[in-house]
Amino acid sequence: MAAAYIVNRHSTVTKVRGDALELFIAGLILVAIMFGGIFFRRASMVGIASFMMGFELFSGGDLFGVIFLVFGGWLLLRMVRRQRAEIAAGGRPSRASKSTPTRAAGPPKPSKRYTPPRRSRASARRR
Repeated sequence: MAAAYIVNRHSTVTKVRGDALELFIAGLILVAIMFGGIFFRRASMVGIASFMMGFELFSGGDLFGVIFLVFGGWLLLRMVRRQRAEIAAGGRPSRASKSTPTRAAGPPKPSKRYTPPRRSRASARRR
């Protein structure tokens, strides 16, 4: 990204020279968003930022942006498929976090609370 800035800054085309700083700043913002997505473990955030980075590089004349476009598109497609599978499997999609314990599949454990048996109506009338 810095190399692209240096090349664009010393270009013979006036329009490219004028847009070099804006492309560099946009690239820095997108890289910060990508690192934030990696830090917070949000693949969709990384996918969107990578997809946008691909468009930004491709519009700047760099064919290296195709790699970012493909990677970002793959991540977004993967997240959509995962969300559909979670909804089909059991309802609401969950966020992956380390603090929430995973439950085993199967019936819930029986309650330890004692509930006395109900009396039938015939025995209730005798009293």
